[in-house]
Amino acid sequence: MQTVDTFLLLPWYNHHIVFTPEIIYENEDYAVLNKPNGLVVTPGAGHDEIDTLVGWLVSHYGEGIRDACVEGHRPGIVHRLDKDTSGVMVVVKTLDAFHHMVSQFKNRTVKKQYEALVWGNVSETLEEKSHAGIETFEINAPIGRNPRDHTRFAVTRTGKEALTSFTVGKVVTIKDTQFTQMSCMPQSGRTHQIRVHLKSFGHGIVGDPLYQSRSFTHKLVELVKDNDLQDRLYLHAHSLTFIPPGETKEKTFTSPVPWTL
Repeated sequence: MQTVDTFLLLPWYNHHIVFTPEIIYENEDYAVLNKPNGLVVTPGAGHDEIDTLVGWLVSHYGEGIRDACVEGHRPGIVHRLDKDTSGVMVVVKTLDAFHHMVSQFKNRTVKKQYEALVWGNVSETLEEKSHAGIETFEINAPIGRNPRDHTRFAVTRTGKEALTSFTVGKVVTIKDTQFTQMSCMPQSGRTHQIRVHLKSFGHGIVGDPLYQSRSFTHKLVELVKDNDLQDRLYLHAHSLTFIPPGETKEKTFTSPVPWTL
């Protein structure tokens, strides 16, 4: 496993919000970052470039990073995390590094592990499904646009194939409410894949602004008021394993889980 020193950059001031991306490792070809939750990765509807990670990359590395992409589109970006997901990301600084990393993501050779906190006791659900004692399981279910709400995704028959592996962690109880810590390893890269798969399993991620039920949202508000939980999506990209540009062996980079229970 790659062991590297970390250091913080000077804060990047974006209107009234201060984002401080953390550099986990970098060289002349690529950088591994710890993205804070709340930071949008690429420009799009409602998000100008300056409001995104792309804007931060241009600001920090200069206009030359615009060459690290195809046709000036999303410079430096070879994969994405949702706005509300924090954690480890790799970005590139050259066109050669861009093609090298895009190829690995396309061929699904990059290994990704996320940590999540979900509502309820997952072990009990597995027991009810006659899987008592099981600590690891998979959800293999296609994901597509929700036909009743095109701003969301759902498990649908007409969706694209999606596979996620899960490992059940410890169960914690906070004010009579049970939660389960989960390790999540997506084998494909569908939008909102982990969030949708866990929701379909009956154990949505805590703090999910799109998929959390109204009753759980009200419960979370009370727990946040009492400082029992944070006001955030409890999904964090914990580790990323890939072959760096110019190298032949895999390296793993990690970002510590930003909550304790």
